[in-house]
Amino acid sequence: MSKISRRTVIKATAAGLALGASPLIWLGSEAQERPRIRYEASTPQGLAMLDKYARAVALMKTKGVGDPCSWVFSWFTHWVRSDSSKSAQIALLPEGQRPLASDMWNTCQNHGGQTTEDMFLPWHRMYVYFFERIVQMTLRDPSFALPYWNYTNPATASLPRPFISPASGSNSLWADTRNPGPNNGDPLRNLNLDALRQTTYSGFCATLDNGLHGNVHVAIGNSSRGMGAVPWAAGDPIFWMHHSNIDRLWASWNAAGRTNPTSFAWLSQNFVFANDACQKVVAKVGDFSSIATLGYTYDRLEPIPRTRLSSPLPYLGDSHAVVEKTLGPVELDGQAKRVELSPPAASSKALLGTRLKGLSGERKLYLAVDDLMSNTAPGVLYNIYLNLPDGTAPADLSPFYAGTINFFGAVMLDGASKMEAPALAFDVTDLVRRLNANGGLNDTVSVTVIPDGDVAADAKPMIGTIALVEH
Repeated sequence: MSKISRRTVIKATAAGLALGASPLIWLGSEAQERPRIRYEASTPQGLAMLDKYARAVALMKTKGVGDPCSWVFSWFTHWVRSDSSKSAQIALLPEGQRPLASDMWNTCQNHGGQTTEDMFLPWHRMYVYFFERIVQMTLRDPSFALPYWNYTNPATASLPRPFISPASGSNSLWADTRNPGPNNGDPLRNLNLDALRQTTYSGFCATLDNGLHGNVHVAIGNSSRGMGAVPWAAGDPIFWMHHSNIDRLWASWNAAGRTNPTSFAWLSQNFVFANDACQKVVAKVGDFSSIATLGYTYDRLEPIPRTRLSSPLPYLGDSHAVVEKTLGPVELDGQAKRVELSPPAASSKALLGTRLKGLSGERKLYLAVDDLMSNTAPGVLYNIYLNLPDGTAPADLSPFYAGTINFFGAVMLDGASKMEAPALAFDVTDLVRRLNANGGLNDTVSVTVIPDGDVAADAKPMIGTIALVEH
């Protein structure tokens, strides 16, 4: 078996760029035959990789902002920090470094509104892939593979130890822009893998992005300069472990036989990145739709739940699907907000009782939360409860819990062309059945939204529509 040196990879990269070839050429036969394994961060192998990663981050932070293999250049590829602007930061660079920065920075998909929500997964796979190769080059270690953080497993729901100890600037993986709880080792809560139950790519991609993905960002980072704000998120070293896991979940979904889009528009979409030679490369989505040819794999994929979901959000305007909904937008603040849904006829209790009896096949009841918007990042998650009785103590909330929402992608970013307001739908079929059985259904259905922490004063988050939908 031939050995693939860094010089060989760079030569192949240059040839690929000259020919406009796909990144698959650069991998070499050895990478394809023996893929690198991305390990969970808490395993012995994962911890060994985190030790290497810490060294690489420290080295990358010493490089100038305009170096395509620097830490800040990779960060700004996601989005430029919000206390400045893309144009202002590019103006500070040497003239020769400006074109690539102009092509790469502020290209996170799809939080900048440049394409569609369906590009969230492939763009971030590319982003992590090329970052991993830059780390390999920085370390001069082609065996390096980014670990992933499996936060949905209660045993590993806390930030991996190397990211919080020692808690000082001497630790290149530590960040003071995180919320105190996670940075003190508190586990993340209310996370689930419901996205894996989605049967369509668009439903899976949107549910993963707007749900689990955004929830983790907001739970970890503060609203002003941390993981909880898009322009600052990639400045925290934990960002890459988070997105390695998001990529793993996509690979898990595909491994279960679920398929990606096959349209020319999706497969042919191109994005610009820097490779491990610190040079421009144009990557095509079709070449990144499967990890099988990318030279890496994961130590473990997630099993797909047997129960399936199909996102009802496209059906919100269908009078046959919507059972009840709010009459207008729901404005949130730092207090609990309770709203009543309006039924089209009869009482909610009678209406829902009839709906429950009529459910057949895979039809379910969903609580759809649509058109999330906010002036700035609120910095907290919001938990949603169905028919929560007045005066319920915090310890007794769980029987009424419907889901958790975040506003991570709900803020219009500086330099963005537009914003696609996030939307989520929660399967509340079993919750409504329990309420019905326990006398918890009334003539009106209420939804209570409670912030999990202190809300940024200028955020002014708002939900466009809350609806109970049968689909």
